[in-house]
Amino acid sequence: MRVAVALPGLERDSLLCRGLETTLATLADTGVDLEGFAEHDRLAETPPSFPIYHYLRMPERHCHKPFNIALYPVGRDATPYQAAAWLMKQFPSVVWLFDSVLHHLALGGIGLMGRWRSYRAILESAYGESGAAITQTVARNWGTNSVFGRYDLVAELTRGQSAVLASWPALAHRLKRRMPGRDISVVSLPLVEDAADWQAGGAPGEPGSKVVVVSLSSSNPAATVAAAAAVLGTDRAADVTFCTSTFAYANGARDSARRQGIHDQVDWILDPGQEQLSQITRRANVLIWLDQDLRADGRALLLHGLAGGKITLVPRVELYGDIPEGVVAKVDTGHSLGPEISAFIELLSSNVTLRRGMQEAAMDFGKSVPSVEVVAAELREILGAAVKPPGLTMSRLSEPVWRALDRDLAAHILPTGATVRTQRLLSETIRNLAGRQSQDLHEGEDQSEGAKLE
Repeated sequence: MRVAVALPGLERDSLLCRGLETTLATLADTGVDLEGFAEHDRLAETPPSFPIYHYLRMPERHCHKPFNIALYPVGRDATPYQAAAWLMKQFPSVVWLFDSVLHHLALGGIGLMGRWRSYRAILESAYGESGAAITQTVARNWGTNSVFGRYDLVAELTRGQSAVLASWPALAHRLKRRMPGRDISVVSLPLVEDAADWQAGGAPGEPGSKVVVVSLSSSNPAATVAAAAAVLGTDRAADVTFCTSTFAYANGARDSARRQGIHDQVDWILDPGQEQLSQITRRANVLIWLDQDLRADGRALLLHGLAGGKITLVPRVELYGDIPEGVVAKVDTGHSLGPEISAFIELLSSNVTLRRGMQEAAMDFGKSVPSVEVVAAELREILGAAVKPPGLTMSRLSEPVWRALDRDLAAHILPTGATVRTQRLLSETIRNLAGRQSQDLHEGEDQSEGAKLE
């Protein structure tokens, strides 16, 4: 089986990137003829056990030796996933979704690049006449968080693909609601670091205990501050680290923390990269996740923490649904968030049995995460079953543009009174200048014009 895979431009040392590329390298080691396609900056890095080319060379490589199938890991942001977004339209095949919301992919890769009409066309295709109003709302930056969730484009952007995979079970459940009738298989990414490296001593309330509030969303900064205040209210000597965006900090978190008198007691980490987040969470004893729109990179951090036996609190929302209560503590993100977390931290500090039980349950859940060999085998089986004759085929998206160019050049260059022979010569010259590969269109036009002249 010959497979093309679009490699996203993720942080090289992130758990997500390492998990993906380790899986793909293992897949290649099993005998799959795998070629990767990526942006230019990835080409400078040491390749895994399969060759990597610039993503614009995929048509060339396909012509050299046709692929049977392609795999497109896709997430919400345009910058890391632009190669996959481009290639999946040119070579429709299998999409491996890493996030639940793809609206950002269309906005960043189309709308914010100045192509607002194309962005509007996608929304109109998905939501009819509402597409124009949605475009105006997003372009003016009005209520975009709620808009992205309500008017997601995951179904529209994956339309025409032969199969859709999800990178964890709860994500698959949400995607099935957004794409009813579509069969979505789950292929989870493996752990890439030893669970022992993620274990931390100490317990809530004990000296040296470190609590990390992980909030990668700017939608509700006040809730995150309430969580930090709850922890400090229970133990004023606690070491609390608060990870969030600069936007969330400046637009709610900072002022809320100052009003509650905890701003200077919190170690603020703004806009942390994935490697920095990994280092911070690895040292934590307690992790508080308040990001309701969990993404694959956050999921990787969460699973590594659980494998290390960390006490973990998560929101009671759909994307954490496959992690049972007891493995994690689940809290509501409304006004009761602060009191809930405060009561739970207090209970953990005084109840050794509860604490040890949660740690053991977390480590057992971490052991259930499939190994890289198992994930590679699952992926190989799914891709093999998805291969259909005649294999991967290219969709000629630019054909209408070429036809318009042909007509425009012919209208302005071909003399109306020229002989058939002269017109054919000029047509061939035009075709060569335009870099056309197919002669069908020109030959058909030449024959038609020749018949008219004769």
